[in-house]
Amino acid sequence: MTLPEKHPAKGSFLIIGLLLFIVMGCQKDLQMQRSLQSPATTKNAFGKPTVNPFSIRNIQKAIQSIADSQQGPQHKTIVTTHVTSSKLVVSTASSTTQYPTFVYFKFSPNDITQAQFDSLQNDTSFQLMDIPFADPAIYSDSTLDSTAIEQLKDGNIYAVAPAGDAVAASLLTASNLQPQVLDTLVEVPYTDTTLQSAALRLAGFSPSIFGICLFKQPHGYVRYWDQQMNNGAGQFEPVRGMQVWALVFGIPINTHTDGSGHYTIPWLYNVGTIMGTKAVNSRVKIMPFDVHGTVFRNVYTLIAQLLVGSLHIDGWVSTCTMRDGKDFNFSGHTQVRYWSQLLNAYYFHDQYCAQEGIHNAPSSMVCWACWTNNNSFLNGQPDFGNSVTPLAGHINLGGALVGYLTNSVFGGNLNTASGFTSLIQVVTGSILPDMIFNVPQSTEPIFYNSRLAQLAFHELGHASQYMQVGDAWYLVLADELFGGHSVPENPYGDGNYAAASHVSLAESWAEYIGTNFAIRRYPNGVKLGTSIPGINLMTYLIENEKYFYGDSWIPSGLYNDLADNYNPNEPWDNVAGATIQQMYNTFQPSITDWCGYANRFVNNYGGTFRASNIWQTFAAYNITCGISFFTSAAIVNQPVQRNNCGTGTGSVVNVSVPASMFSSLVSQQDADQQAQTYAQSVANSTGTCTAPPYTLDYVCIHSYVFQLTMTNTGTNQVYTFHLNPTPTAAVACVVPQGTYNITITDLSNTAITNFQVNTCGGSVSQSAINFSATNVSLNCSSTGIMFFF
Repeated sequence: MTLPEKHPAKGSFLIIGLLLFIVMGCQKDLQMQRSLQSPATTKNAFGKPTVNPFSIRNIQKAIQSIADSQQGPQHKTIVTTHVTSSKLVVSTASSTTQYPTFVYFKFSPNDITQAQFDSLQNDTSFQLMDIPFADPAIYSDSTLDSTAIEQLKDGNIYAVAPAGDAVAASLLTASNLQPQVLDTLVEVPYTDTTLQSAALRLAGFSPSIFGICLFKQPHGYVRYWDQQMNNGAGQFEPVRGMQVWALVFGIPINTHTDGSGHYTIPWLYNVGTIMGTKAVNSRVKIMPFDVHGTVFRNVYTLIAQLLVGSLHIDGWVSTCTMRDGKDFNFSGHTQVRYWSQLLNAYYFHDQYCAQEGIHNAPSSMVCWACWTNNNSFLNGQPDFGNSVTPLAGHINLGGALVGYLTNSVFGGNLNTASGFTSLIQVVTGSILPDMIFNVPQSTEPIFYNSRLAQLAFHELGHASQYMQVGDAWYLVLADELFGGHSVPENPYGDGNYAAASHVSLAESWAEYIGTNFAIRRYPNGVKLGTSIPGINLMTYLIENEKYFYGDSWIPSGLYNDLADNYNPNEPWDNVAGATIQQMYNTFQPSITDWCGYANRFVNNYGGTFRASNIWQTFAAYNITCGISFFTSAAIVNQPVQRNNCGTGTGSVVNVSVPASMFSSLVSQQDADQQAQTYAQSVANSTGTCTAPPYTLDYVCIHSYVFQLTMTNTGTNQVYTFHLNPTPTAAVACVVPQGTYNITITDLSNTAITNFQVNTCGGSVSQSAINFSATNVSLNCSSTGIMFFF
């Protein structure tokens, strides 16, 4: 509901109205108190209201009393009121004002029809509760808590709807519902402070309610406790997309939390009210199915529960609490915390699908959150039951769905209980399940948060895949639910039935994408490895191809092998870098088995990832499709010389290459040659290079012999040469690459001077009897050093 229009008789801005109320309210309220004769006896600070302050009768009296007090008895203004289908019209000599009206009624849900149930589910203007939430009595008790709320339940459903609403009008004439109109309520804008004050006093509220916390707007956060967040230290995690509601004496005002779990109710309150949450939004409707306990409890409370929906009544909230911020923090093993986790799963599923460029689950989903008996165990503790995604709200599953719900969701003995037929009729209407989860009521499963997230992402992965393959393809999966193919080692059966290829494609993808998305939320999260004993890190399981029911015919590890980097422990996995979008887009309505999927992936991406490598990866999961390919033989400690040293000399490296690391669609020779090429690349990247030696040139214009001494500064190796006069035959002066200290000595003692050495680092000259130079570099591409003397 949006902010209402301001009362035409009041100021244009809220701040003006507030100032007038503060400055003039005391004197005016004293006059009004004498006129209205408020009850003097109260039970608490709020008084004991005898009627709902916003009841139409009370509002009409308040309007007249205001007119009397403003004009005085001798000059009474004539005030007339009448009710249209949805408005209270107030007319005076100078103006006409209209206020929206609401009908407050109750009915018995026991014999409700599917059409009536569906009309209530589809009319979002209703507020439905199983307590008398617009009765004045509950607004006289500021200690309203969960215990008191339970005591107010009497088996009826209480409703508030806009007056004139067609659905409400129809229900009020339905004899099977035993409807009873309890009141007509008037929505008085919060800016009309005078009328609100008069209505409250006439209803019996004590003057003490007018304190310092007037006209406060509820705001705050909705969170749930998640022990596995914050590296296992736990934290209150924001709930995204949760509806938060507050009542204006029965008239509902609501909003939704944003991406940080924050909400702001679009209304200002001058007295406290009842607030709560509901796990519904435009994306998904969470439907609570509290089916634990006895058959009697299941049948006779479930329809009422479904009408109310995933409603959490938090209790009374004062205006001072609204001022400071009203947070909803859900902890413990409760249904509302369970609903919060599912809402977050939908939110993050949509985020991650958008990041990967794939379809998210369809819109307007209905999610059954079953709260069950202990029908599954892990290590002796109650554990999750079956979870499924029938998409019954989007696909016509036919009569088989009823049998599944009867036997698997509600329990086979329910079909003999009174009221069961009505229950089945209700649930096969507007709330057909798109997804069903089962969580034990008595005990929280171990590592609850990450495991429930992975489970939800798995089921949402099915719904996302449906958007790619369409109705007819997905409808075949109904055989998974209703075919009874389970075997002791695998609940999906042994793969020998008509729908097995669809089941294999669907379950493998859902498990992969569900685990991939869950790891993003819980990097250290754990889940149960169905074929690996105990609880394991999800990051370990996604790398282990055999964890999902033995991977006997549902190859959940295939997609990760296409996406991840090469693992030396998996020589068949030579494809790396396939994206989720590429793997997802390979699914098509025409792809009904693994060979169809493999061929389409090869056709689309064989040039990117090499077709033979793709087939080799598929073959690791027994998906060969008649394609012949060859794999390379092992190379064991083969000496391979580095061959990319240019003019230098490469070292020899012993290289091993595991068998089957390379493949070819051409020949064995081609596969082996790929292995040899790879071995050479290993040698080239790990071997060393020895630079070629330097040959030194010299020019001796004298007729004497000189001695050249070169000391390598790195190895301290000394090289000595006698340099003959040119053009006498030159002496071969060869030294390795390096840095040297050089001396040239005149062996004949002729006192020759003017030595010069040209090196790759520059020129060194000296006029001395003997020549010396330090740190002369030969570490360059020059062929040597030229000596002139």
